[in-house]
Amino acid sequence: MPHSPTSSPYQWHTLPLEEDTVVRLRRPSGGPANAVFVLLHGWTGDETFMLRFAEVAPPSSLVVSFRAPYPARSPRGGYSWVDYLPDDRPPTAAAYRPALAALRRWLTALANRFPSPAWETQHWIGFSQGASTAALYTLEHPRHAATLALLAGFLPRDTEAWVQRQPLTGKRVFIAHGRADTIVPLHHARHARALLAQAGAEVVYCEDDVAHKVSARCHKALKAFYAPPSAR
Repeated sequence: MPHSPTSSPYQWHTLPLEEDTVVRLRRPSGGPANAVFVLLHGWTGDETFMLRFAEVAPPSSLVVSFRAPYPARSPRGGYSWVDYLPDDRPPTAAAYRPALAALRRWLTALANRFPSPAWETQHWIGFSQGASTAALYTLEHPRHAATLALLAGFLPRDTEAWVQRQPLTGKRVFIAHGRADTIVPLHHARHARALLAQAGAEVVYCEDDVAHKVSARCHKALKAFYAPPSAR
């Protein structure tokens, strides 16, 4: 179920951004932002779905949760990062090109509207199809990406091309997945763990006996992943 903004201790704002998306935005409290957290929902989700994971972001962070640009081809409605009908294979990396271009535009628009050095330190968190989008964006634009979290997610096909360059050297990646996930089977998470480690990342991995969701134990591990080093 989408997170209810009223249950959050923070104040969220909904902003239309260009013609093809809406963003939910949480301003930092107590001073200027020192980091940006980018949240990407999965297939049939929207900009409210990922707010449940915003609690891992310190209060001093700027948090943005985007609505994907395509209507999902599903009777459930919602939105999609790739204009396709899901099957048992991930989309190719090429299928994400329009979404990656849109994310670059949206981030530039927000950085112009809310100028801050915090944009130099971005933390990407994606669920399911949003995880694959976040991973590909991070692989293509690693300079400002400090961390990456893949929740019940997968990597697009053809991402092996980035591994040889080791673009994630020195960066931390978190992966959480359910062993009973029938929507994104577990082997996708294990494949992502291997490839992202080959790309140079330090991978923290959590799997649990749940379906297409993040278990309480893995959610706790996600919070620990983003805790200050002294608190880990």
